[in-house]
Amino acid sequence: MKNFVSKPIFLVYTYLLAVVLVLNSRPTSSWLECKNETMQSPIDLAFSKMQYAPELGDLQLNYTPASAILKNRGHDISWAVAGSAGSIQIDGITYVLDQIHWHSPSEHTINGRRFALEQHLVHKNVQLQKVVVVAVLYATSIFKNPFLSKLEGSIMDISGIGASEVNVGLVDPNDIDMSDRRY
Repeated sequence: MKNFVSKPIFLVYTYLLAVVLVLNSRPTSSWLECKNETMQSPIDLAFSKMQYAPELGDLQLNYTPASAILKNRGHDISWAVAGSAGSIQIDGITYVLDQIHWHSPSEHTINGRRFALEQHLVHKNVQLQKVVVVAVLYATSIFKNPFLSKLEGSIMDISGIGASEVNVGLVDPNDIDMSDRRY
């Protein structure tokens, strides 16, 4: 299995609102294009089009260890939360972590560059009927990634034909390297 190192670049987007926030990006007219389904994923994020908005503050992470079931869904590998794994807070609104899944290679690009792996942390606010996805991009590395290496054996267990899921026990989302919480 490859080793990965995470890049401290976050892509945060919401369904229903269809908002793209990157490195404290300000709302633009292109958000309406996404909402109206004229501009959809995957997205090439260009630094030249981003505008820093520090008033949004840091992404507030409130994760807790939780039991996890790793699933091979055919098109991706996902980590289903069994119980509560905590939440994030954006602009005073709380979104509960529902599941994590991975795309290889990355679904989105930064300035045209595709990454080896993209991890999506899917959060929901049931009352508001909104979903927020935080994406973490990974490059290959000679060093093992602490979070991914804990799942490595279980990923191998479900990689074969007919192997669909495995209980991996307690997993801590805080082990995901999100040292840079700008969005």
